[in-house]
Amino acid sequence: MNWLKAPKSNRYFWWFHFTLWGAFSLINLFTRQFYKIETLEQGVVSLVVLLVVNTLLCLILRETIHRLHLHNLNTRKIWLKLTALIVFFGFVSATLMTLGLGLYFLLAGYTQHLVFFMLSVYQNWLIMALTIGLWAVVYVVIMHIQTHNRLQSEQQQTQLKLKEAELNNLAGQLNPHFLFNGLNNIRALINEDAAKARYMLTELSDLLRYSLTAPKHQLTSLQQELEMVRACVQLAQIQYEERLNYVEQIDAENDLQVPPLMIQLLVENAIRHGIDHHSEAGTLALKVVQHADHLLIEVSNPGNLAGRGSSSAGIGLKNIHKRLQLLFGEDQSFTIQQHGDVVTAKLTLPLIRNTDS
Repeated sequence: MNWLKAPKSNRYFWWFHFTLWGAFSLINLFTRQFYKIETLEQGVVSLVVLLVVNTLLCLILRETIHRLHLHNLNTRKIWLKLTALIVFFGFVSATLMTLGLGLYFLLAGYTQHLVFFMLSVYQNWLIMALTIGLWAVVYVVIMHIQTHNRLQSEQQQTQLKLKEAELNNLAGQLNPHFLFNGLNNIRALINEDAAKARYMLTELSDLLRYSLTAPKHQLTSLQQELEMVRACVQLAQIQYEERLNYVEQIDAENDLQVPPLMIQLLVENAIRHGIDHHSEAGTLALKVVQHADHLLIEVSNPGNLAGRGSSSAGIGLKNIHKRLQLLFGEDQSFTIQQHGDVVTAKLTLPLIRNTDS
C-alpha cells in the first residue's frame, strides 16, 4: 500500500477544528451547569480535557485517513472503513476523557485513588462517536473536493500542454516546402543579377528564420505574416517569372492576430498546385478583409481541385483544419471551392487584436 502523509495543517484546518469542538465543548459546559451536574471548576476542567483529548485524537484520525486513502470517496468500502474508525475513535475518546477527569479528581484531592467508571465510557461513547463522525465526514468531504479540483486542474494543464505540443507539431509540418527550390533558383540568378540574388537570399533567410520561430507562438501579427507571404511570392517569381502574377487586397488592421504560417501555407499551396500546373500566365490573388466580428482570408488561383485529395496538398489542408480546431474550436471555418477554372480557399477567423491575445 502506498502510504500518504496528511498535508501540513493550516489556519483553515484549525479554524474548522476548533469551531466544531469549541461549539460542542461550550454546549456541554452550559448544559451541565444549567442542570447543576458539576461545579463551574469541574465544568472548565471537563471542557479543557475534552478539547485536548479530541484535538490529539482528531490529528491521529486525520493522519490515518490520509494514510489509508479514505479521503477518496469512490467506493462503499471507503465509507465502511471510515465508519469503523469513527466508532473506534469514539470509544477511545470516551475512555481517555473518563481517565482524564478521574486523574483530575485524584490530583485535586477529591479522591484517594484513581476513579474510572466503565459505565461512563459507555454513556459517552455514542455522543463522542457522533461528534468525531461529524468532524471526519466534513473533513473528508472537503479533502475529497480539494483533491478532485486539484486533479481536474492538473488534467487541464496536461491537456493544455498536449494541445500546445500538437499545435507546435502541426505548425512544424507547415514550414515552406520550397526553401530548397528557392536556394536553387537563387543560385541560378547569381550569374544573371547578382544584386537581386543577394536581396532574394536575404528574403529567403528571413523566411527560414520565421518558419523556425513562428511555431513557438500560437498567433502572430497580420503584418508579419503578410511580409513573409510577399517574400514567399518574390522567391517563387524567380522561377515562374511572368507566369505568376500576384495581387492582394488588404482591408484589415496590421495588429490583428493570425496563426503563423497559415496564410503562407495557403499561398504556397496555390503556387505549387495552381500556378505550377498552369502553363499560361496565372493570377494568384490574396484578399484579407476585416469584418465586425471576424477576419476573412481568401486565396485564389487558377487550377483544378480534381486529383488533390491524395496529394501533399490534401495533407496540408487536413493540417490546417486540425490546427484551426485546436486554436479556435468552432469559432472558425475553412473551405476550399472551385468556380470555373479558379480555386478559392476561404478562411474565417475570430477577430483577435494584439492586446486581446
